[in-house]
Amino acid sequence: MSKRNEIPIEELLSNPALNDQQRLFISYYTGECCFDAEAAAAEIGLPRSKGRVLLENRVVKAIVSRIVSDKIMTPDEVAATLSNYAKGNLGHFLNDNGEVDLTSRKAKQYISTVKVYERKLIPQKDGDPIIHEKVQLHDNQVALQTLARIHGMFIDRTEQTMKVEVSAIDAVLRNLTPEQRGRITQELNVKLLDGSTEESNSEVYTDTPFSS
Repeated sequence: MSKRNEIPIEELLSNPALNDQQRLFISYYTGECCFDAEAAAAEIGLPRSKGRVLLENRVVKAIVSRIVSDKIMTPDEVAATLSNYAKGNLGHFLNDNGEVDLTSRKAKQYISTVKVYERKLIPQKDGDPIIHEKVQLHDNQVALQTLARIHGMFIDRTEQTMKVEVSAIDAVLRNLTPEQRGRITQELNVKLLDGSTEESNSEVYTDTPFSS
């Protein structure tokens, strides 16, 4: 499913049916105000309650709808983004010395897979400070699982397993007293709160000497 050609926001806002106030409102509403009509109204010097009134205008509503549709990813774009996440590898962002390098051609190709990048200078008692860098990627396992579901893989098996498990649980619960069910629920909650998380293989930390 291909995405229709996007129309630049500037071109949409040049519609002669809009006045300057409406143009400013649309710009703030679809931009820095993140679709908060009251905040957008306040930004252009109007009472916050006027935001909803402006949105009711037929032309404003049509242009906002078009801008929103252009911002939304198509199914193909979603799948392409997830595919990129699934191919993410920390090796793309390390040079031959094992140091973080986001400037290489490979790093630039996969830069969208980076979820977090941090760089700190850590002072040392003796000598120059150490550069501490952290790179965390989007979870490629989650991306792979999501892609598998998009492509219809192992859905039937998952659904069948869930049906069997739910039926078995229902049969057991029907034979328990309310007090017993309450104790089981409480024990499960405690175990969930105390559960440990698996270590992530999507992060790397490097420390290198700082040279001015």
